[in-house]
Amino acid sequence: MNQLALNLAVSRARRDAGIARTMDAESDAWKASALDGLRRYVLLHNTFTMEAFRYDWMASGREPPHDHHVWGGLAHAARAAGIIVATGDYRKAASPGTHSHPVAVWRRA
Repeated sequence: MNQLALNLAVSRARRDAGIARTMDAESDAWKASALDGLRRYVLLHNTFTMEAFRYDWMASGREPPHDHHVWGGLAHAARAAGIIVATGDYRKAASPGTHSHPVAVWRRA
């Protein structure tokens, strides 16, 4: 019988490595612009999802990242920079491509 191994530390390390690879592949100019945009966005939205920020970003005609996973990396970078904090709440995603899975709710720091 093959037993599933659960290891939170390994899981987090793999998450962080994946985020780093994805963010390293994005241009520094895009990352700086997106972080600046998020800083301005949180002044108008006390709580929000990155999905809502992404929609606002794209609706205003801004350049998308090279890979959709960058949005998650942007949230981690913004949290590390003290721009946002996790509320611990989740909402159902509204984007059809996300199939209504739960997404984190953030608030300005």
